[in-house]
Amino acid sequence: MITAPSNAPVHPSCWCAARTAVRAFYNSCRHRGAPVVREACGTSKRLTCQYHSWSYGLDGELRAVPDERSFSGLDTDSLGLVPVRCETGRAGSS
Repeated sequence: MITAPSNAPVHPSCWCAARTAVRAFYNSCRHRGAPVVREACGTSKRLTCQYHSWSYGLDGELRAVPDERSFSGLDTDSLGLVPVRCETGRAGSS
């Protein structure tokens, strides 16, 4: 389980842990800027904006845009979540 430090803000960023990496992103949909995560902690296979249901994989890539045909020329490859620098450490390491 990944948890943010107790004094860390919950909504400005979201943390994703996969088998290969831990990543952090700004908690902001690239469509309208609404949060893609509203809970303080939990598990999910996707991060989905509640505004228009754009959804992102745990790698931050944009995975689904409902009614994508309405967005002429939408470049989904450039609309992933914006990454935030994230470092991990091991307990007891210096």
